[in-house]
Amino acid sequence: MEAERYLPLFETTRAKGRFVYRLFAVSVFVGICLIWVYRATHIPKAGEDGRFGWMCSFADVLWFSFYWFVTQAARWSLVYRHTFKDRLSQRYEKELPGVDIFVCTADPIIEPPMMVMNTVLSVMAYDYPPEKLSVYLSDDGGSELTYYALLEAAEFAKHWIPYCKKYRVEQRSPAAYFVSTASDAVGGQNQNQAGDLALVEKLYEDMATKVENAVKLGRIPEEVRSKHKGFSQWDSYSSKRDHDTILQIVIDGRDPNARDVEGCVLPTLVYLAREKRPQIHHNFKAGAMNALIRVSSNISNGKLLLNVDCDMDANNSKAIMDALCFFMDEEQGHEIAYVQFPQNFDNLTKNELYASLRVINRVECHGLDTYWGMLYIGTGCFHRRETLFGKKFSKENKSEMKWEDNKREEIGIHELEQSSKSPASCTIEENTQWGKEERHLPLFETTKAKGTVFYRVIHIPKAGENGRFGWMLLFAAELWFSFYWFITQALRWSRTYRHTFKDRLSERYENELPGVDIFVCTADPIIEPPMMVMNTVLSVMSYDYPPEKLSVYLSDDGGSEFTYYAFLEAAEFAKYWIPYCKKYSVEPRSPFAYFVSIDSDAVDDESQNQKKAADLALIKKLYEDMTTKVENAVKLGRIPEEVRSKHKGFSQWDSYSSKRDHDTILQIVIDGRDPNARDVEGCVLPTLVYLAREKRPQIHHNFKAGAMNALIRVSSNISNGKLLLNVDCDMYANNSNAIRDALCFFMDEEQGHEIAYVQFPQNFDNLTKNELYASLRVINRVECHGLDTYWGMLYIGTGCFHRRETLCGKKFSKENKSEMKWEDNKREEIGIHELEQSSKSLASCTFEENTQWGKEMGVKYGCPVEDVITGLSIQCRGWKSVYYNPTRKAFLGLAPTTLLQALVMHKRWAEGNLQITLSKYCVLWYGLGKLSLGHQLGYLRFNLWAANCWATLIYSTLPSLYLLRGTSLFPQISSRWIIPFAYVIIAKNIGNIGSFVEYRWCGGTSLGWWNDQRIWLYQRTTSYLFAFIDTIVHYLGYSSSAFVITAKVADEDVSERYDKEIMEFGSSSPMFTVLATLALLNLYCFAWVVKTAITGKKGIGEVYETMCLQILLCVVLMAINQPLYEALYLRKDKGKLPSSVAFKSMAFAGFACICFKVLY
Repeated sequence: MEAERYLPLFETTRAKGRFVYRLFAVSVFVGICLIWVYRATHIPKAGEDGRFGWMCSFADVLWFSFYWFVTQAARWSLVYRHTFKDRLSQRYEKELPGVDIFVCTADPIIEPPMMVMNTVLSVMAYDYPPEKLSVYLSDDGGSELTYYALLEAAEFAKHWIPYCKKYRVEQRSPAAYFVSTASDAVGGQNQNQAGDLALVEKLYEDMATKVENAVKLGRIPEEVRSKHKGFSQWDSYSSKRDHDTILQIVIDGRDPNARDVEGCVLPTLVYLAREKRPQIHHNFKAGAMNALIRVSSNISNGKLLLNVDCDMDANNSKAIMDALCFFMDEEQGHEIAYVQFPQNFDNLTKNELYASLRVINRVECHGLDTYWGMLYIGTGCFHRRETLFGKKFSKENKSEMKWEDNKREEIGIHELEQSSKSPASCTIEENTQWGKEERHLPLFETTKAKGTVFYRVIHIPKAGENGRFGWMLLFAAELWFSFYWFITQALRWSRTYRHTFKDRLSERYENELPGVDIFVCTADPIIEPPMMVMNTVLSVMSYDYPPEKLSVYLSDDGGSEFTYYAFLEAAEFAKYWIPYCKKYSVEPRSPFAYFVSIDSDAVDDESQNQKKAADLALIKKLYEDMTTKVENAVKLGRIPEEVRSKHKGFSQWDSYSSKRDHDTILQIVIDGRDPNARDVEGCVLPTLVYLAREKRPQIHHNFKAGAMNALIRVSSNISNGKLLLNVDCDMYANNSNAIRDALCFFMDEEQGHEIAYVQFPQNFDNLTKNELYASLRVINRVECHGLDTYWGMLYIGTGCFHRRETLCGKKFSKENKSEMKWEDNKREEIGIHELEQSSKSLASCTFEENTQWGKEMGVKYGCPVEDVITGLSIQCRGWKSVYYNPTRKAFLGLAPTTLLQALVMHKRWAEGNLQITLSKYCVLWYGLGKLSLGHQLGYLRFNLWAANCWATLIYSTLPSLYLLRGTSLFPQISSRWIIPFAYVIIAKNIGNIGSFVEYRWCGGTSLGWWNDQRIWLYQRTTSYLFAFIDTIVHYLGYSSSAFVITAKVADEDVSERYDKEIMEFGSSSPMFTVLATLALLNLYCFAWVVKTAITGKKGIGEVYETMCLQILLCVVLMAINQPLYEALYLRKDKGKLPSSVAFKSMAFAGFACICFKVLY
């Protein structure tokens, strides 16, 4: 018995002959392709007869081909299903669920009442426990004639149902059964059946006569009206489009008196005409169905629902049992939402004069069922009730399809009818999710932006021919480039631009602006000098924002007392700097950047107000004094004793061992709630906090993500601002209104509650005129605006404003809106010392053990680009994000000043993004059903950076290598196939016009675009290559991911060369070996083809004719590599390529050329 219990309740078999059909389909596809070629290659020339007809015919062929291809999805593989109703009965006969059956009619003229009653009687007579069966008739015509017919049918059912079950009648529609009985002309019936048949047929004819006479006369007999109270509900009836809900339980299956002539229970039978009003849309059959679902849930609440059209009578009394074999199967049943039966017709002619659904039912629906995805066709379908109520599928939360008594015996039938009328009211759906909210003038606005493969397939060299291997690799590369180009279009197809209204924000919410906590992260006082960090801290302290609502936290993962000392000096300087900034509306508010801009502006003191000139001289002197103190301390390697003795905070370094082994160091340097914490003008200062979280060698500290999570926890105990901003230590605030810009999004009454974070672009202050090592110009000006179209800008780890609650793991909910307004956290009573001590434990290195921090809370761990997966997870919880690129840049940082720094930075970004693609956070499945397709493609544009390395390597090496063998991999110059290649090369590839126009539109220079193309090539052949290899090695378990800090300082001679836009190659990096090898390989191959053209048999003309594109590609690659050739052979400064790199690259390039020429 135990083994029997797990035998399936249904089986699925594959159709036979699949291979033959697929072979046939492939042959048809080949024929279609040949027709395409014929149509495409024989188009009449302009002016010839038939050109227009030819083009129309070609369009027809393309459409029919596409549609034929679509139909193959439903023919490629067919499945057939078979049920085991005997097993169902053995296991679950007493646990079969309640079934509610809906029959819908709308017009007693078009859909005659007797036709409808035959359908009702057929489903009432199902071979199923009648106490578990409820039949609902929805009459959208609200006709008392239909109601009268239902009363008569209820009486006739007392005879019809026992007759059907006694003699196992099929069909169970009386009219259809009597027709089939007459046509069968069976003379062998036993005497009892013949007598019963005559009786039931006579009763049916009497019923039909009564109903049809009433319809003919257009009124109900008075004796019938007086006998049945239900007709009184038509007293207030105006028309079929204007009446109250009419509901009558004609047969109550729970009533002990509701029995048939054999004394057996009858199914419940309910009549419903939902409320209608002329001014309210009733949504036709869909509205009727929804009303039935609600009403039935109050009366019988069957777990299984069946809906049938009023002319669709039940032809198989076992259909419910068939459906339940799917729903109650122990292995797969819990996954099934509905079981759809085919729509068949009873009155077809022998040869189906007007056709039928024969092929659709017998072939295409079985093909669709292969995917477990048969469509719902509106009739003959069994549903789980819960799926029609919107329940999502969950493997964990399985619901059983078994009988549950709904315990409504105590409720009288009249009370039940009255309580069931309201769910059928025409206003029941008002003020639900279809309601609208009152709109304010928005705080922001969004505007829209204005304004080869086929050749490779049909020209593949045959086996044994020269170039076949290279051809296949180039084909693969072109397929990849095509795919990646398609992905990038998701960011270019539609772009949005946003504009804020800060004046409206101030008018409405100036006194309610929320608290803002700003996080500045640093990790190494050598790579990130303390004075650079302090300039960032001072710039965010000086925001044009109420200082009592502003708190600035410096996370020092280096745990350096020099950084702390600089922080103390900056706190003193801030007392002068902040009032100066606000008094003169200074921009930018980084002191160093401001003083540089003042010098470059070369404004004469005479033109300045005398008071401002004096203030400027004073503030500049104070800044220089502070800088001198800090830099001297760093240079000497110690803090002056008088300073150490003056500030108690230095005592926390007494137990300090190293930057990776120390206790939590936390100091509230300025307490904004302290009445004595004032600037020189007597105004409140922002809160200022130093934090060096606890570190231990044996405990992983999770780099910047761990620092961010510690800051989130510590700040929640000190200031608990609702808005968080994090910036890198080199990314100073360049726009004093950035907080207000962000709040225009968060506090917008219409859409603000949906926004989790506002991301500003990452811009750089130290770029050269022509952006020597490229920049993020096109990404910032084009691609991020494209991603913002989907409300899905990624989080890039700096310059981002977050709701605190979203970083703490909160899911978005339309119902539970949280206001971004000021709330005083009432911590005045707590002493500063107690507050510091209570906050230290939150930065302990063991605090996160056995918690969700780094998983479901805070910034995610386990990836070099933890910011991207953090933003993705927030968006997958239902939140939106915004990208805002104001005219005045909000933040400015430091770009890499050497080529190696730029390549290493991109390697880290590419490696992290590839790890995302290969992890559970891959946007294709992590975002499935949560993000739009365009949004997912936008993420893939960055996630697949590293994967571009192989296609780029193929294209930058193979065409040149095949020049050595004189083998052409592209169309000849005289071939028509040269046109698509030339067009794509000009429009999109290296040397293209498209990217040039785009780059210039973004504000770049022509030479800047050429530098951008060079770095594009260098990144793909080194950064992305090493990122790809390191990621695979990481996943094989041979290495772990590390967070590489980009150096923020450079030697004086390096800086001088950078300013002159001379590329820096002065280190023995493997990346430079790869770049030099590729550059020399192209140079050697070009030299060989020139030598062959001059001295060989082919001559220059023939070489040009056959290999024009290959030579052009080689020349472009050499032009791009000009700085490399100079660094190899011409330069004498320290920025040239080291000799070891030059020798290795020459050897590798020469060896590759010789091997390809001789051995391949």
